[in-house]
Amino acid sequence: MPKDNIFIIGFNNKSQKTLISQINDTFKKNEVIHLNGNEDLDLNELQNTHGIIIDYDTITNNPNFTKSFSELIYKNEFPKVIVSSKSQSYEFDISETNIELCFHPVDALEIKKRLEISYQRKIKSLQINNSIYFENLTINLDKYEVWLDDSKLNFTFKEYELLKYLASNPGRVFSREALLEEIWSDDYFGGTRTVDVHIRRIRSKIDDIKNQFIQTQWNVGYRFRSIEYK
Repeated sequence: MPKDNIFIIGFNNKSQKTLISQINDTFKKNEVIHLNGNEDLDLNELQNTHGIIIDYDTITNNPNFTKSFSELIYKNEFPKVIVSSKSQSYEFDISETNIELCFHPVDALEIKKRLEISYQRKIKSLQINNSIYFENLTINLDKYEVWLDDSKLNFTFKEYELLKYLASNPGRVFSREALLEEIWSDDYFGGTRTVDVHIRRIRSKIDDIKNQFIQTQWNVGYRFRSIEYK
């Protein structure tokens, strides 16, 4: 399935129809797929997705779904938000996961923010394992390698260090001066144009019609694209 899907599981009460509508409006750039939570869940359907929003109160009433719930929560790394009543929040441990928890009543903007937080937590977790994963791009921090899909790319050391630094801080804008100081240090006497040259070379290797990983912030500098829920 396309990687821009967001799955909503549950939220079947008539009073929650407004929330579903708000979620669709909030995540404008994503395809929102609503699963009612009454069927047995096929976890393969949820791979390569931007995130999952789960109504815990709904799915606990379905024994078939509950069988898959533990694997959905603890064995998958994609960003997820669980919405629960406070009385049921004690039933699962989220301390070692990238799960964000919020409580009914909830609005779409809070869900969006918590999904973004979950994604950032996922990035930090993956970095601990000495690799940075972003969609089909992998940066191996141990081997100094960059992979796009199944292809290993050829990077110079400075190109690699620049990409790694930006990807380690997704969504944060860095000025050319800041990147020059961080990657080339104070002993480099060239101008900031060298940053532009290296960014252009990196883009030529990792970007195509489907992938634009590094964004330009006009009159400021560059950033590595963060996950977008708009």
